[in-house]
Amino acid sequence: MERATIGSAARRTGACGSGMAATFAHNIMLTGPFLARDGAKVNLGLNESPYSIPDSVKRAAIAALDRLNEYPLGHQERVMEAVERRYGVAAGSVAFTRGVDEALDRVIELYPRMRYVLFRPTFIGYEARLRLAGVDHVVVPYDESFRIREGDVASFRKSDLVVLASPNNPTGAMVDRATLERVRAACGKVFLDEAYIDFAGAPSSLGDVDGELFVFRSLSKVFALAGQRLGFLFGAPGAIAEIRNRQWFCNVDRVSLDVVAAIMERPYMAEYAARTVKERRRVTEAIRGTGLHVGDSHANFVLLRSPRAAAIVRHLDERGIVVMDTSVFGLADHARITIGTPAQNDLLLAALRTFPG
Repeated sequence: MERATIGSAARRTGACGSGMAATFAHNIMLTGPFLARDGAKVNLGLNESPYSIPDSVKRAAIAALDRLNEYPLGHQERVMEAVERRYGVAAGSVAFTRGVDEALDRVIELYPRMRYVLFRPTFIGYEARLRLAGVDHVVVPYDESFRIREGDVASFRKSDLVVLASPNNPTGAMVDRATLERVRAACGKVFLDEAYIDFAGAPSSLGDVDGELFVFRSLSKVFALAGQRLGFLFGAPGAIAEIRNRQWFCNVDRVSLDVVAAIMERPYMAEYAARTVKERRRVTEAIRGTGLHVGDSHANFVLLRSPRAAAIVRHLDERGIVVMDTSVFGLADHARITIGTPAQNDLLLAALRTFPG
């Protein structure tokens, strides 16, 4: 991967104008062809949970329908308090957002004059939001092992807000604590996306949240609620209060709130995570057994590397299995494969074994 630093060849864009700005005139997350879904195929391309939510959560959603005639006044605050207790964070330190997209949008609204720093490859939605907001930002590549170079950290300044994901998508790599501490010491603020942390077997950074660190947690992955499009943004109470003041009146519907309340009462995430981690190990070993390369992952997917990755993606698609061609992330010669149920994974492995080596 070509070397670039913030002080030299990093890709820089922003409100000052770029010929690329027109590319992001619309939200690419709504129009990307890689998001197409074929119900006749096994979809292992979107990092969704293969498991349905428990019956107790379904019952809570159904019961909430009887109160859709009411604004959920006061109810959201009570559910937020339950979330804060569940995660052991200070009162007033969580906002509910419509996915990481809104979470990052709200942080950008608070700090529109900071320079945002992204590392690539990572989730494409971050740069999409930064471009749509027209804020100054730079994009710096990870090293060949998908790690942050120390020289890049040394180039940070206190007016920088660094956006990181740990585990990262699509690589599955973690940002180790020592590196995160160096990043925090060098820059002004950090937005840390922990959407996949439940699969990592590593501690969260929620206990470190303060005025310089925001942490996002998604309901789409281990909670099996991608269809709900909701997440938690944790930060210092003062900053979170400003964010909540900017949100819409009753911005979360009654059904979603009651679902979250039910989750806090019956946290099934550890069980779902354990299933996925067990299958991730099995899938990793089996793919390696075919002679293909798969890196270590801390998420609910694995990253396959091959100069024939595009052909592998087509081969699987022809056999009714959809995986992600990561060239959309700027990562050629790779494919991201979501961990499914044991039965789905069996189909995947059987199809990979028929790929002509």
